[in-house]
Parts: sequence; C-alpha cells; structure tokens
Amino acid sequence: AFDYDWRWMCSLRTPWSKPGRPPPFFSNEEAIPWPVAVVMGLQHALSMIASIVTLPMFISGPFAARLTSEEVQYLIAAGLIFSGIGSAIQVARIQLPGGFRLGTGLICVVGSSFTFVPICVSAIRMMMREDSANPCEGDADCTDAWAGQAPPYLGVSAPGVTNLGQCNKSSGRCLRSGREAYGAFLGTCMLGSFLEMALSLTPKRTLHRILPRTVTGVCVILIG
Repeated sequence: AFDYDWRWMCSLRTPWSKPGRPPPFFSNEEAIPWPVAVVMGLQHALSMIASIVTLPMFISGPFAARLTSEEVQYLIAAGLIFSGIGSAIQVARIQLPGGFRLGTGLICVVGSSFTFVPICVSAIRMMMREDSANPCEGDADCTDAWAGQAPPYLGVSAPGVTNLGQCNKSSGRCLRSGREAYGAFLGTCMLGSFLEMALSLTPKRTLHRILPRTVTGVCVILIG
C-alpha cells in the first residue's frame, strides 16, 4: 500500500516532465489499499466541494435568480447531501433485476457541473421577465419578491423594497420570482433525466447507430 507512487496523485505533471513509474491500475472489483483510498477520497471531496458551493452562488446571484440567503444555504446543503448519496450509489454499482447495474463502480464523485450554468442563468433570466399568475398594483403586492443584493437587504426578500420593477403595471401581474424560475428549470432537468435513463437501457449497437462516434466525438470536443 505504501509503495504507491504518490506523485502521480498529488503533483502537477507537465508535458516536459520526466516519465516516472506509472501508478498501479485498480479494476472494478479489486480492493484498494486503505491509505490510497483515504487520499483519493479526500482529493475527490475537496475538488467536489468547490463546485457544489460555488454553483448556487452563481445561480442565485443578482444576475440570475436573486434568491434569499436561506434559499442559497438550502441549495448548498441539498447539493452536498445529494452528492454524497449519489457518489455512494455510483461507486457501489448496485445490482438490478435483468442484469442491469446502477452506478459505474468506478472511483468518481457525483456533483454539480459548470456545464449547465450558462443555460441555467439564461433560462432563469428569461423566465423572470415573464408574467406570473399573481395580480399586482405595485411592487409591494408581489409577496414572492426578489431578494436584495446589497446591504442592508442583502439576501433578504422585502416586497416593495428589494423587488423594484417586479410588478408589470402594463399587464397588472407580477413578474416571476427567481424561485419560480429555478423550480421550472429544475423540473425541466428532471424530465430530461428520463431520456437519459431510457438511453442507458438501450443496447450499445442501437446507440452506435443513432449516435455514431463521429457525432459524439465532435460534441465532446465542442464541450471541452
């Protein structure tokens, strides 16, 4: 266990670095020595926490959902809890009926992804410019108000104070709150997950016919 080359895990490698001894390869069912497992787990956890904590701040900030401090704390806590549960399921590779498995069995973490930030922020801002079903005569009538983004109302929802312009006087209705917009985006993602589940149960040959390597390769390059 202690003969492991820790430099491969804990140091930065550059193209001009001298080639060293390659690290051992661990298969899915192979037991990992506990010192290596502890360091790997800590390394993955530290890299995961940064994205989980940062993403809610992007989504809830003044240029997106404008959520309250309590709602931001809830999003961070929910992200941490789900990442822990999801990572455990992913690594455990649970056996399902029909020969299927839930999880990859690889050492990986399930957490937030910055890939969704641009489209999430754009969708939330677009929905917050649309009217909701709540009637209003002034900003104070919009009880589901946008939160303030500057002291003394930083992270606080105060109808008539922090949500200036939320009442669309031309239509007599409140604009959507960030909570409504984020909920709609979250529901859309949940519906989209059913498509991913269906694709995961599709045979490989069928997937290769629908999505040949030329298409998937270009998509991966564009994402990167």
